[in-house]
Amino acid sequence: MTLTRITDPRHPDYAAALALYAISYVLSAVQGWIMATITQRVSKEMRSDISHKINRLPMWYYNRTTTGDVLSRVTNDVDTIGQSLNQSIGGLLSAVVLLLGSLVMMLLTNVWMTLTAVVASLLGFALMEVRDELRRVTQNEMLCDWSMVWQQ
Repeated sequence: MTLTRITDPRHPDYAAALALYAISYVLSAVQGWIMATITQRVSKEMRSDISHKINRLPMWYYNRTTTGDVLSRVTNDVDTIGQSLNQSIGGLLSAVVLLLGSLVMMLLTNVWMTLTAVVASLLGFALMEVRDELRRVTQNEMLCDWSMVWQQ
């Protein structure tokens, strides 16, 4: 029996690997389409709300500010928010799916090791919070000590 690489079409798992890549591509495309649709809807609603707000502004506001300036700022801001929303929610969705998939695979492999890893991670997060709180309290006490020294 000779060892062949999975990239070799004669490899027994070649079709499965190809199918996984195809499914991954399709799911990535669907995720991109869904995120673009959501982002466009949110941007459209924001533009509509801003348009209503601009239409309610008093006339004296337009005497001091040009309409082109206002529209340019609004358009740029809404576009920036839309792009940020598209990137951040897409990344968040991918991270959640990766976390859940990893947990499932870990549970299928070894339940006790999974529980140990999860508890250790949660304990680490709790200790980081305690450390940050101690740092904040210590800095406040040091500032109070220094303010007393300066007052004397």
